[in-house]
Amino acid sequence: MTPSSSLVRTRAFQARSTGSNPVGVAKIMYYVYILKSLRDEKHYIGYTKDLQQRIADHNRGKSSSVKTRAPFLLVYQEEYSSRLEAIRREKQIKAYKGGIAFEKLILQDKREQAC
Repeated sequence: MTPSSSLVRTRAFQARSTGSNPVGVAKIMYYVYILKSLRDEKHYIGYTKDLQQRIADHNRGKSSSVKTRAPFLLVYQEEYSSRLEAIRREKQIKAYKGGIAFEKLILQDKREQAC
């Protein structure tokens, strides 16, 4: 199993929007994700439109901030229909990174996957 192919439950969230999506037009989704470095066991939090490509980029060292920490394993993800909502959630998760709320988020998702 490659680091980017791990099984992770996706949590989908609808943005609070009054706009409509025209019939037949694909809705762009944004993902907030948490990666765990297999090298140093630390976490990385980010958001993207293309989750698989972003994980591959991280693992190929294309992100200078984490290139020395590859390979990564996807441990958590959430899906949003709005870029703004994804950015807000990313900032919220980063605010409690390393704290009790962050650990609860990761542990809760692991428990849900076990069921």
